[in-house]
Amino acid sequence: MKAFSVFAFILAVLALLLTLLTQFTNMGDGSATYPLNAFFKNTGGVMEGNPVRMVGKVIGQVSGIELDATKCGVKMILNIDESIKIPKDSYLKIAEKGMLGEMYLSFSF
Repeated sequence: MKAFSVFAFILAVLALLLTLLTQFTNMGDGSATYPLNAFFKNTGGVMEGNPVRMVGKVIGQVSGIELDATKCGVKMILNIDESIKIPKDSYLKIAEKGMLGEMYLSFSF
């Protein structure tokens, strides 16, 4: 009986960990993305993994930041959800969530 209780507890903990992993990562997402390059003079505190938003909704994330010597700045590689089509007249800005919150990129029209 005691071995069954230990087994049930371990199974419950594993189920909880799997749920948390799929909730807080893109592991369970499965949606396709397309890359988009953005150029800035500096990173403005944005790091890899930070979200990309449009009208308050997360539509992607920053997947890479590279130094671009030809344009004297940085190139940010964004992975955007394939179902989202960004209008041609949009512009991208670095924004902050709250006074001490995380930095993110935001598309505006």
